[in-house]
Amino acid sequence: MIQQVTRGIKISVETSFEGTFFKNYKMHFAFGYKITIENQSKDSVQLTSRHWQIFDALNSIEIVDGEGVIGKKPVLKP
Repeated sequence: MIQQVTRGIKISVETSFEGTFFKNYKMHFAFGYKITIENQSKDSVQLTSRHWQIFDALNSIEIVDGEGVIGKKPVLKP
């Protein structure tokens, strides 16, 4: 698990290997991830957008940008 705290907001990331599969005659590897956001500050905060940089073992990068998370913009109380 990777964790980072910035201005009282703790982000934890857990990854898991889900298995392999063939697509278009090529072997692919599937991974899952779980992201936890915890507000350890004294103030309420709101998640309004996300920006993830996902690196694989071959140093390929996938960028994920978007509003909120799963279409929502939750308020996180202390």
